[in-house]
Amino acid sequence: MKTKLTLNIDDAVIEKVKAVSKKRKISISAMVENYFESILDLQIRKKTEQKSFTQRFRKLTRAVTISDKELESMRYEHIKTKHGPKNIS
Repeated sequence: MKTKLTLNIDDAVIEKVKAVSKKRKISISAMVENYFESILDLQIRKKTEQKSFTQRFRKLTRAVTISDKELESMRYEHIKTKHGPKNIS
């Protein structure tokens, strides 16, 4: 189903669009419809790419669970490596 749409566009733009329309042998209505479709397609692609990136990122990450004992051991090893065994408290 087609619906009539009224647009207010600058006269200079209309003249240029009419020339392009005539050269391409396509109606101005078809040009406007194609433009709107391209905007919608781009929006859908962006959402898909964004979703795809998020899904890929989530697959690469996971929750890390470390006990307090493991964390203290890691801290001890780091300080020992950085400052030597004599500076650990």
